[in-house]
Amino acid sequence: MQIKTKILSILRVINTILQFLKLPGTNLHSLVHVYPDRKFDKEAPVEYLVELLEKGGITKSDYPVLRDILKSMALMTKASVKTIRDPDDYQYGMTRPWEDYFKHNSFHFVALLQEIGVDLREKPTKQDYELAQKMVKVLGESFVSEKEVRTLFSSLSIEKDFKMTRSAASRLHLHGSKTLYRGLHSLSRNAFKFATTVGNEWDMTRGVSTSMMREIAENFALDNQPGVGHELIFVINNPTRRGFVTDKLSGYDESEVILSGTLRITDVEQPHKNNRYLQVVYADLI
Repeated sequence: MQIKTKILSILRVINTILQFLKLPGTNLHSLVHVYPDRKFDKEAPVEYLVELLEKGGITKSDYPVLRDILKSMALMTKASVKTIRDPDDYQYGMTRPWEDYFKHNSFHFVALLQEIGVDLREKPTKQDYELAQKMVKVLGESFVSEKEVRTLFSSLSIEKDFKMTRSAASRLHLHGSKTLYRGLHSLSRNAFKFATTVGNEWDMTRGVSTSMMREIAENFALDNQPGVGHELIFVINNPTRRGFVTDKLSGYDESEVILSGTLRITDVEQPHKNNRYLQVVYADLI
């Protein structure tokens, strides 16, 4: 399975715009010059996002892939990760309509989903989970160069349209992150020992959820019953900014990145947080 780089790039840009739209005090009326022939209303950004797809080289023939990506991300971030790992675990009666998986997203994003053909009344099928299993791995291995995204951002005139500078776009994760965090809890003694041994390699090739925010990963690692297994946080060196930034495409404010690959353990430290033991493990993504 291959995904066109232009699709990944345009989704990165749209993700950044969706974040910008959520910022307090954002003046959407700056778009009025884009639509001079009609009164500005909340529908305009949706129309604008659809036009961006076309300007970015995304045609209607690419819409099925867009739908597959976004639906797979919804299942990964809001449904059953266990069922993605093993689609044979799928039970139709345990699923909900797609609108439930996307209901936390912004109005603009949900409207965009409908524009590209996502039927929010339907329920995910076993085939959707089987595709998500493959898609998560591929997206987690994906790489979009900073230069390519920056060039696309400039060519689409987003700075002019939204008054959003490149530095502001960078703060909104336009370019991904060179450092990612992953929290784990309830690890067995053997798994914990393996993960905290310098030189060992930790397998994440199936595709996992990471965050650009350390606090998010720490909170997840500490969200277990005291005394039940072991907990740690990986601090991941990711110089090529690998991974798929879901962020506002997932609907949660967790600065989430789907990542696939292998971690080589490089260092271990033992800090404390809120009087609870949390092992910190540094690793290179290889």
